[in-house]
Amino acid sequence: MNRDDMIELIPSFLLNPGKYSDVVLFTKVQLRRNIREFLFIPKADDEERKEILSSIRAMYSNINGFEYSCLQTMDAGMRILLREKFILPSSATNDPFFKGMFYTEGLDRVIIIGDQDHVKLISFMQGLSPSEAYTSIEELDIMLSREMGVAFDKDFGYLTASPHFAGTGLTVSAYVHLPGLVVTDRLRDVKDKTLRSNAGIRPVYETGGKVPGALFIIENTKTMNLSEEEIIANMTELVQDVVKLEYEARSFLMEKARIEIEDRIWRAYGVLRYARCLDVEEFLNLISAIRMGAGYGIIKCMDTEDLNRLHIVCQPEHIRTLIDLTSEETDESTKRAELVHSALGG
Repeated sequence: MNRDDMIELIPSFLLNPGKYSDVVLFTKVQLRRNIREFLFIPKADDEERKEILSSIRAMYSNINGFEYSCLQTMDAGMRILLREKFILPSSATNDPFFKGMFYTEGLDRVIIIGDQDHVKLISFMQGLSPSEAYTSIEELDIMLSREMGVAFDKDFGYLTASPHFAGTGLTVSAYVHLPGLVVTDRLRDVKDKTLRSNAGIRPVYETGGKVPGALFIIENTKTMNLSEEEIIANMTELVQDVVKLEYEARSFLMEKARIEIEDRIWRAYGVLRYARCLDVEEFLNLISAIRMGAGYGIIKCMDTEDLNRLHIVCQPEHIRTLIDLTSEETDESTKRAELVHSALGG
């Protein structure tokens, strides 16, 4: 895939509405696995890491619907584009050596090889859908165990490079938009609830202690002494509870501060519609208000797909790549404002 194709590609899980998609952008399910005969990545030398990559690549080479890319030979800008699309973690973006990835056309299923663990099997799905996401990579997991044999202990379960992920090796992550809880200062309630549920919450973006865009990741922190089904059920219930709290906060705001909230939403629309320069932090905060307005039914010109698409194309490396491809004499903030202006019908 070249840069022209990559810049245009929006992951499929961001294009279709899912369950609670006005709060839950998407669900990510990840399985960490290691091959029995090899050392863990942190202990392996360069030659063994090469062998890990080539062996797993060969094993998965004939699966239907996947393409392969070597991260080490991939352009650094391409890796950053994939990170901005939520596909690649920073560990693989910044350190691509002896790493590769298989991916589907819509980037909804990914196999990352050689990053922290030998294999990460990842599925992304729109809205809240951890069970469906897990099912979509289960066959890949079975294939790996059957063909190569994975590191497993009868007492500790699947063995991982970090003991933190041992047991099932399963993490379920929900990417959520919580402006109501941010404005009403009730994030502490969510943090307490996630801790009681063996989970955690952290910002998607963070600058100087601030959380632009009110976007967060809720993820399980316990992977041992629970089955995959229990983790999925627990996370589904937890995220549903957080969604309920967010809905309650939004209802409270409209009941007690309707004018102020509508003013915030329409001011954000006005700035996005007519601004000539937008830095990424300001954009994230303004588009968060527009998402909230769309959830209320106040903003009708943009739906979930439009907002998600704009969110991706206005990320820094996407903007820089667009400027480079078109050879425009402009800067990042000006180009971002132009894209937003166009998306809003300018």
